[in-house]
Amino acid sequence: MHAIAGAQPAPPEPWFAPGDRVLTRALYLGRRLDLRTGGRRRPVTQPNTRRVGDGLAILFPFGAVVTVGLTEAEERELLDELKEKVVDAVEPVVDQVLVRALPGRHTEGLDEDGDCILDSLGELRLRVVADVLAKSVVLDHHEQTIGKVFEEMQPLVERMRTKGKTARRAKDLVARIGHALAVRQEMVWRVEVDEKPDIVWDRPDLERLWLRLSDEYDLGERHRALGRKIELLDESASSLLAVLQSNRAHHAEQAIIWLIVFEIGLTLFEMWH
Repeated sequence: MHAIAGAQPAPPEPWFAPGDRVLTRALYLGRRLDLRTGGRRRPVTQPNTRRVGDGLAILFPFGAVVTVGLTEAEERELLDELKEKVVDAVEPVVDQVLVRALPGRHTEGLDEDGDCILDSLGELRLRVVADVLAKSVVLDHHEQTIGKVFEEMQPLVERMRTKGKTARRAKDLVARIGHALAVRQEMVWRVEVDEKPDIVWDRPDLERLWLRLSDEYDLGERHRALGRKIELLDESASSLLAVLQSNRAHHAEQAIIWLIVFEIGLTLFEMWH
């Protein structure tokens, strides 16, 4: 079994031969991957690249793993090893692409067949592809999650529309507001979808590749659309909660009034006797 360690020394370039079609798979496993080793206390915030067999595995602290050129057995062994490192595990969300090298091609990116064409299959370019794929599967997960929350909210909104009544428990609404805020925090703080990875800052020649892949996977537009959905969910849940609290306050006022009336009636009854 492979031990999780720090980033391995850069392998010879290129990693794979020109013409190879290398399967690259991204998996979102959970809210966070704890990549600390050797008793380290501070959390790891940068991706961890390691060699697995003849391929690569790039581990992202925000809960995604990208494998490049791994066999099914190697990937399964890696995921089994990482189980104890996953915080708040979820049902894995998977995306994959075939990567191949065409040296001398002027434009790198997805071709008409959906393959990712690179100038060479070296580690640095593969890490750029991994960054985009990892962020894409995180977006997939949160898009599905927010969609399910909207489905849960729909009966509450419909009940309010048709019957003028809200949910009876504020706890459910508060939980949905908290869920929306948690997703927003994850996307902005941990995943940083709109931020270029450090490798691109260090190697400006890779920026064009990252920008093209980000555009082809619609990372920016999907991130903004998810943000709009989260804002709508937050506003809807907050509005329902405000109405619920207002109704409860109104009922409390009515109860107080009836208690006062009862006390006055009781006092008048005693005076009459």
